[in-house]
Amino acid sequence: MPRKPTPLEPFRLMQHADEYILQALIGPEWHPLYRFDLQAQLPVDYEAPNWYLSTSPHSRFVTALAAARATSERRYALAGRRFTTHTPGQPSQSRILEDVAQLRAVLAEQFQLDTDGLDLDTAFARAERP
Repeated sequence: MPRKPTPLEPFRLMQHADEYILQALIGPEWHPLYRFDLQAQLPVDYEAPNWYLSTSPHSRFVTALAAARATSERRYALAGRRFTTHTPGQPSQSRILEDVAQLRAVLAEQFQLDTDGLDLDTAFARAERP
């Protein structure tokens, strides 16, 4: 399938059997982002999984430290203590956040989040260290 231009990296949609895979070209490699099929879904099909993902103590959406933000020039990603900046045409830059002050600065500056009132000490302590 053809590539689709975006302000950042190109995307493509690949068909594999009865599934489709959305991929992004990051550096020299295509990376899968989403996989889906064309089976019809009803609202009830989303209720239980959404409830589980947003409330279960076993869900990484509840337990993991993660954030993502795209601007017209780059994408930012936070996974655990790893902060990565993706700029088209350049290698991705990653660094490990060493303390809560660095986490608070990244969330405020790159993700433009107001962190007042958030328990970042606990979140940072729980965050996976690569």
